[in-house]
Amino acid sequence: MNGLIDFINSALPWIGIGLCAAFSSVKMKAIKDGKKLGIIFIGLSWCPALIFLYLAIADMCGGNRSSGTTWLVLSAFYTIINFGFLKNEKERKNEYEL
Repeated sequence: MNGLIDFINSALPWIGIGLCAAFSSVKMKAIKDGKKLGIIFIGLSWCPALIFLYLAIADMCGGNRSSGTTWLVLSAFYTIINFGFLKNEKERKNEYEL
């Protein structure tokens, strides 16, 4: 069981980075094309931030403060990107209603 947990913990950074790149590129394409994204996609786009936060907590509890700080900064950065996208969606929604 410990081997499985070690594998998941070592694979999570790659999964988080891949999801971050995928969600960001889809969001930018939607903004460029003026399309709206579904609520499920917007909810799932928070997964990379949660993965980065988990990695930060796990590394800091394990004594690796440098790596934990890096994951914490990435989590905060991606959270800011998500809030910026939500603000952009609300502005576009208000623009269509006028």
